[in-house]
Order: sequence, then structure tokens, then C-alpha cells
Amino acid sequence: MKMNSLLSIGVAICFGLLTACAPQQPPKTTVDLDELIPAQPPGALIERGELMLERGELVTAENSFREALRLDAQNRRAQLGLAEAALAGGDVSRAAGQLASLNPPDDDNADPMIEARIAHARSMVALRQDDLSTAEQQLGIALELDPGHWPSWNTLGIVLDRQSRHPEAQEAFLRALEIAPGIAAIYNNLGMSLMAVNDHNGALDAFRQAIIRAPELLTPRTNMRIALAGLGRYDEALAGIPPGQNADVLNNVGFVALLNGHYGRAESLFVRAMQESPSFHQPSWSNLVYLRGLNRGGEPAPDAQPPLSPLAGRVSASDASAATAPARIKVERVVRTEPLPLIPDAASTTD
Repeated sequence: MKMNSLLSIGVAICFGLLTACAPQQPPKTTVDLDELIPAQPPGALIERGELMLERGELVTAENSFREALRLDAQNRRAQLGLAEAALAGGDVSRAAGQLASLNPPDDDNADPMIEARIAHARSMVALRQDDLSTAEQQLGIALELDPGHWPSWNTLGIVLDRQSRHPEAQEAFLRALEIAPGIAAIYNNLGMSLMAVNDHNGALDAFRQAIIRAPELLTPRTNMRIALAGLGRYDEALAGIPPGQNADVLNNVGFVALLNGHYGRAESLFVRAMQESPSFHQPSWSNLVYLRGLNRGGEPAPDAQPPLSPLAGRVSASDASAATAPARIKVERVVRTEPLPLIPDAASTTD
């Protein structure tokens, strides 16, 4: 089965007693913020912006980076921060423009870790533009500059998976985990890669590790249901469905049952998905029509329906051309870790 910071300002106002001999001043009708807010150097503003970026507070992060650039217009780290914030918000074109406008590095004082992050950001833009060759090239630059940059290993794994180079992708995810074993996103993406080679047991273990590290993260829970269904454990896959997700989960599990050749189970799940959806559920309808058009020997009948969009994200050009494929299930990758907003991979853009 083939399957991405609010500037906290403490203002201390000290009140003093007026002495009898103190000259009387007219009351101020406006407040000069420069008198109340201590000036911060660009480095402190950037650090604050990066912290806010990690917390997912993107507007505050961008404000910090812009203030740093107001004080030091040539600061590549602040420019990079704006690009990374744009990527975290899903604005690929703005991120690309920010990266293209970066000031040239000072070869004598260039920080390899910053340059590695810049190359990684460029790879992310390329990935979401389906330019896998450029993405892989930029990741090679990033990892040569900073072999310990786990996001680059993680993104490399996604790029390799997109090229069906699954063993290489799994090696990249494992390298990322050696550096950052607490990151749920890496485990999720490793599980995705293992499912691509039908190692559902390995995938199930990876998704469980992701959930242990980030119980609030919904993506690996969705993917774990699919891994369970791949093992034929349909009742477990359907247990404890969150409110409002019945139709999607039923459709996903039904899709896997179809792939497993369990057509009766798949048909009943697609029908239940449409019955339990508060509105017309196109993916399950498409899958049901597809299933009923099969010759039950695994080959699609001539009138099999073309695919509809997947449950989440946008369909890629390769998906749109797969005229005999059923609607795809919701399987997601995570490019960056929580608590950053999830960014699905470029196949559905999506994390």
C-alpha cells in the first residue's frame, strides 16, 4: 500500500513620592514606549522569535524577527526566521520569496548551523512544489553543514519515500531518531514508510511510540488505525472513534479492507460511513462504487469511477491521473514536531 511565538514584555512602573521642592511638571497625555520598554538587542529578539515559533505563536514570532531586522537589516538568522514562520503557516510562496531575498552570507563569519537551516527551509519549499530533486540537493547541503540537524534527516526521509526509496527513507528517519529520540513526528513518518512496504507490525510500533511522546497528536492515531486494519484487526481499528470522525474512520478502514481483499467487510464499512455522515460522504461513495465495479478478482471493471480528492489535503497530479484508483484514505506525515502546526508532506499539499 503506497502511501509535513506573543512577545512578552514586562513593564515595571516605579512610583516615587514627590517632594515639596520638586518642580511641578504638566501631566503627560501620551506614553513614550521607549521609556517603558527596555531596548532589546537583535539576538535576544531572534531567540524570542524562535521560541515563539516552536510554540506555534507565528504572529508573535514574525513580529520579533521583523523588529530584529529593523535593528540589523543584514541579519540572516532573522530573515530565516521569517521564512520558517511562513512555512509553519503553510505560506510556501511567501517563504520562497523570503529565502530568495536573503542577504549573501559573510564567508568569513557564516554560521554553518544557520546555513544548514536555510538549506533545509529551501528543501521544504521545493518539496511542497513537488521538486524532489532540488529538495534532495538542498538537504545534502544542509546535512553536510550540520549532520546533527534532525529536521533535515526527517525531511530527507519524506523526500526519499516520495520517490519510493523506502529503505533509504527508513534509514534517514532512524538517523533523525538517533539525534532526537523524543520527537513524535519522526516516529509517525517512519511508520508511514514501513506501511509503504506492508510492514504493518513495524508501522504499528512506530505509531505507538509517536502517541507515547505526543498523546495530543491526532495524526499517528489516525495512521495507527490504518496499520491495525492492514493487519486485519478491524475491530481494534474501529475502537474509540473520536466524536465527529465516524465516517472518515469507517471509510479509511473500509479502504484497507478492500486492499486486503475483504470485499464484504469493505462494502459494509463504506455503507456505514455514508449512513453515519451528517452530509453526503463522497470518499466512501466513490469507494463503494469502485468496489461494486470490481470483477471481484481484483481487476477494475471498465466503468470503474475515477478517484475523488482524498479526505485531507489536495490531490497530487499523479493521484489525479490514476483513473482506476479508489478515493484515497487519510494518511498524514508530519514534517515538523509538535507544538508547531502540523505540516503534511507535499503529496497532500499536505503536516
